[in-house]
Amino acid sequence: YHDSQALGYFTGNLVTILTQRNKAKGTPTKIYVNGGGSRFNYLFYGIKEADELVVDGFEGEYICSLAGTLGGRITSLVIQNCKGKHLASGAGSWLGRLDNLCMINNKGNGAAHGVGSNSGVAGNVVVINQEGDETASLIG
Repeated sequence: YHDSQALGYFTGNLVTILTQRNKAKGTPTKIYVNGGGSRFNYLFYGIKEADELVVDGFEGEYICSLAGTLGGRITSLVIQNCKGKHLASGAGSWLGRLDNLCMINNKGNGAAHGVGSNSGVAGNVVVINQEGDETASLIG
């Protein structure tokens, strides 16, 4: 559990650093990652900043959870064709901001749970063909 979570924070921090460096150059950061069915628990966990991030074809728990929290900001987050519990749960919460979330063809309980909650901000949230309980519950 702790190793997976630490590695997930690491991946989130890499994207945040890249985004901040590109922002200083005036360049937006656009990232597309296709896992081809690979398992990666906590992928991009707690990512603080991202312009455009597309996560496609992964299996794992808490993928992109807590994205854009604690004063962070995610402009656009797309999660598609993924399987696992709590995909993007808590994103844009706890004084953070998530401008756009699009979830397409995913499977797993708790997807988008608590997005924009606890004094956070969620802009547009679109969930299409999501299979699982508690989908998009407690938003805002």
